[in-house]
Amino acid sequence: METSRSSLDAGDRNRIGRDYAFARIEMMEGTDLIGYSLQDVKDIEDDFHKSQLELLTSLSGSDTSSELKLSFRFEQIVKSIKHRLKNIEQKPVISSSGSSNMKLPRIIIKPFDSRIENWVSFIQLFDSLIHSKEIAPVEKLHYLLSNVQGEALDLIKNYPLCDENYLLAYNTLKHKYEQKRVIATVFYERLLNCESVKSKSSLELNRICRTFKENLDILSKYQLPDSNFMLFNLLWSKLDAVTREAFELQLDSNVDIPKYENLINFIEKRSRALENSNTSKSNIITSKPTIRSKPSLIVPSVNCIACSSSSHSVEKMVIFITFRIME
Repeated sequence: METSRSSLDAGDRNRIGRDYAFARIEMMEGTDLIGYSLQDVKDIEDDFHKSQLELLTSLSGSDTSSELKLSFRFEQIVKSIKHRLKNIEQKPVISSSGSSNMKLPRIIIKPFDSRIENWVSFIQLFDSLIHSKEIAPVEKLHYLLSNVQGEALDLIKNYPLCDENYLLAYNTLKHKYEQKRVIATVFYERLLNCESVKSKSSLELNRICRTFKENLDILSKYQLPDSNFMLFNLLWSKLDAVTREAFELQLDSNVDIPKYENLINFIEKRSRALENSNTSKSNIITSKPTIRSKPSLIVPSVNCIACSSSSHSVEKMVIFITFRIME
């Protein structure tokens, strides 16, 4: 079952990569090619061929016909673009400000691994390089799908590759991982758990300075930490799992950072409830069952009726008298 799922995920990725490469080459074909180079074409070719080859090897013979036609069409476009590029004299394009629009080195986005502590750095870089750019939404969706892994990919991988679905996928991830309280707590705890300086060393001092600066820079994005946030987390760290769960269940989902006062009031209320619900064992009256005595089987002694003595029975008296007469 697990193998089948992995195969399906690979097929989906290959189709997405293939379709995106084809869309890029078609878009390039419709321009004047100013600013493009043969290396750009080669990069798209590599992406297309890698995805298409893996996709073809997973299909049966009867299913490959349409894929081969698509590959043939792709090669025609590539050949045409290469011919046009060779005939274009490449010159730097000077903007009105006099600066040259030079092509900068490609920046690699580290894929988001679904760990919430890595969300801030990922989304800031993605917003800067992709989300804010004037490119087609379908291209943005491809970049988004290509740069998330694990649970994050599972959340958006079923969105078809089209313009309309980019913001749906983007906002799905934002809703899942843009949790102010959880993110802030992660970086605040890094400050609290920062290892103390162990020796007189510039490396140790630099380490502790870097730890505080980096984490406080991220926290400042959320205007944290403030006194409420610090007190709330300090008290929160002292609570048991059951009390934490009970507080979360009654908390308004729209609250980013709960108030310290709300938490302390909840604890007091819960304490009173537990006191009232636990009845002391000393106040419980238990009645003992009455034990009835069993009738005695012992026959009470009877005084001898011949001499009224209690030292022997009448039967012994008869035996004694009989014995005396015989003498």
